[in-house]
Order: sequence, then C-alpha cells, then structure tokens
Amino acid sequence: MGDGPRKLCRYPFSGGFGGRPMNGFRIAAAALLGIAVALAAPGPARADAVAERMLGAYRAWTAKHKLKRSSVAIIRDGHIVGSDKSGATSPLKPEPVASVSKVITGICIVKLVEAGRLQYDAPLGAVLAGYFARYGRPADRRFSSITVAQLLTQTSGIGDANIDQHKLSLAEQMRDTIKLRLFQDPGGKHQYENKNFQVLGLIVEQVTGQPYEEACRRLVLEPAGAGAAHISLVQPFMSSWAGWIISARDMALFMRHFEPRFGLLKTGPRDWPKVDLGDRWFYSVGTRLRHNEDDSYSAVHSGVWTWGSSTLNYQFMARFVYWGSGIGFAMNASPSIDGLGEDLEHEMWKASLPVEAELPRPAPQAKLDYSTNRPGNDYRSFILTREMKGDVCRKACEDEPQCKAYTLERPSLPQQPNSVCHLKNPAPALAVRDFCCASQVLR
Repeated sequence: MGDGPRKLCRYPFSGGFGGRPMNGFRIAAAALLGIAVALAAPGPARADAVAERMLGAYRAWTAKHKLKRSSVAIIRDGHIVGSDKSGATSPLKPEPVASVSKVITGICIVKLVEAGRLQYDAPLGAVLAGYFARYGRPADRRFSSITVAQLLTQTSGIGDANIDQHKLSLAEQMRDTIKLRLFQDPGGKHQYENKNFQVLGLIVEQVTGQPYEEACRRLVLEPAGAGAAHISLVQPFMSSWAGWIISARDMALFMRHFEPRFGLLKTGPRDWPKVDLGDRWFYSVGTRLRHNEDDSYSAVHSGVWTWGSSTLNYQFMARFVYWGSGIGFAMNASPSIDGLGEDLEHEMWKASLPVEAELPRPAPQAKLDYSTNRPGNDYRSFILTREMKGDVCRKACEDEPQCKAYTLERPSLPQQPNSVCHLKNPAPALAVRDFCCASQVLR
C-alpha cells in the first residue's frame, strides 16, 4: 500500500506498562514488540548490509530527538554486527537498564529449572520453607501457594506496594512482602508488579546458596559473554527487578539466550510459563513475547527510570528487542521521553526488512494472500465505497494490463472508515505479515 517502496500499513506492536511513585523514585516499565516476516525470501541479506541500514535509522533517530547521550548494539544470529553512540557514552559503557533487569532474572530462573534445581509449578511454601521458618509465615495464607510460574507471568496476586530503598537485601525486603494481602487468588489476571521479581531474586539466592548478583552472573551473563554487568552500587535495593548496570553491547550479547541456534538454553519460549495477552502476545520470564506466524518467537522489554529531588533530575531508558528472524538490538538513552523507544523500534524494524534488490521476483499467486501487505510500487489507489465488494480490487487489477499485483487495505476506524485498493507495478518482492491487508500477485 501507499507511496514509495517501503511504506507499510502499520507497525504491529503491543502496549506498555505505566510507572508509579515509589519512595521518591519512579520505575516505569514498558513492553513493545514488532515482527515482520519476509515471505519467499532466499535468505537474509548480508549482516553488514542490514546493520548499516539499522545504524542509519538509529543515527536519524538520535538527531531527531536531540538526545544527550545514547548507545546501541545490533546482534544477528548471536553475533554483534554493528554498534554506535551519540554523546558522552559508548556501546561498551555499562548503563542502568531499570526493568530490563527482570528478563535477566527470568532467564536465571529458567536455567535453574533446566538444571533440575527448581520447578515452575513449585509453590513458595516449599521453595521458601527455610525462609518462612526463620522469618515467619506470610500474613495471607494464599501466599504460600503462589508458584514460580505465577511469579514469572505476573499472575501471583501480589499487588502494588512500595519497596523500601533502605532495605538492601532481598531477604529484608521479603519481610515486608509477606505482610501483604494478595489482591486476588494466585493464577488470576496478569498485573505487572516489581515485587514478583523481588521474590524471584530471593528464590535464586535460596536455591543456589549464593547472592543473587553472583548467581545470575555465573548462570546467565558470563555464558553469553556479558560478564562485565553488575548491580547498581547507587541503588542496590532494586537488584533483581531493576538493578542491573549493563552496556548496550553486553545486553545484545545477553539476547543469545533467545537465539535457538546459539544453544545457551535447552528450552525456549514455547516451553516457558506464559500468560496470554491476546493477539499472539504473551508475558513470560520478565519480557513480552510474540508468537510469530512462522512459529518463531520475538521478545522485547523496556526500562525507564526517573530519579528526582529539588536539586537533581536524572532520567534514562533502556530497551532490548529480539526479532524471531535472528536480528535484534539493545539501546540505552537519556533523557527518557514518552514514545522514544517505540519510535526507534519502528524505524529499526523497517530498516531490518529486506530491500527489493535482495528478493527474487514474486511469482503469480492463484488466490488472495490474507494478512499480508506488499508495500510500495503503487501506481493507482482508490477507496471502496460501502456498496463495493472486496473483489472490485482484484477485478480492477485484472482489467488494467499494467497492474501486476494489488493490496486491499482494510478499514481502520475512525481515520479510514473504508477499504482502500492499491494497484501496483511492478509487483513488490517484499511481503510483510500484517493483519491490515490482503494481497495477490497476478502477473
């Protein structure tokens, strides 16, 4: 649809999580994901070509938003293929990543389950029996029935509550958590809460007998080549839910855990506990996942942190994105601006798509390909009135010898109440999975 060779119907993504006040701090976590599947492609473009297009999109993004500093690293098939920065930082410089820390904790739990040291369906009454014997039973009797899986999927029933920044250890923080009353029975609706991953951090310590930071660095970060990451010395109380300091390069290397061909994990997203968020979206192990049309999974998470006082205002954001195609990127930036990460991901996603020259000429198709957009190469577009049927678009293409393909764009209320027919010459080689449209190559 649309004008130009790379205009897309819309970028598929999920909504985010909002922040809330917390003892003078605001932790906001957002999750966003986009995935495009190039159909009939002979294989990915050369890694350097894809990386250069993505770095070009990153540079345009930094210029557009006039950021004080930012850095990015691009990974493909488990290897760094590009990096860049703006301002006084570097892709090698460790930076705080706030709630992106949750996925490090989540994968740490996965490793313990794979090693047979923990089970997803294990209740806290069993996993933390020693802790409860020392510090007392939870005030809400339902608390002991919460499972590891329910913590990972944020369906535990633990509600909104501050975490005391003066209590630096996870064991001390847990003494406040077990005083809470659950807002629902465990296993109910998904509600994003930092305390779920505070409890998971304590589980790591109880199972391994090591401090959380040491255990997860050994189990998760060092095997991925990201062993330089560490917990913030300024805000150590956020450890397992928002406390990691990690460079863009090392965060990209961490994404090797989502690349099946790299073999860091024995299991993958289809094996992990998940809660269904609708429209092929799930929440699991501290990140949002999308089950793509080609049966792969994509993952994304963001962290936003604002620290403010009468004399100081410190803001930053971080984001990691792994597409099921094997391409992903990690980014950090300051200051944090609403919509900033979404904008970058959209531009990087478009830049990662194959270009026409890298794809074979598409063959004629016998029938309409639903949920598919073939962007670009429009020579004529027209709106379908309510009286017109969908096959009007196909007949128009059949009747015009210069028409090689067409895309029927569905209504998107309220901006576009009617369907739009896009006639194309030549037939675009790029086909993108997008529920906005249906396409067919005729000649």
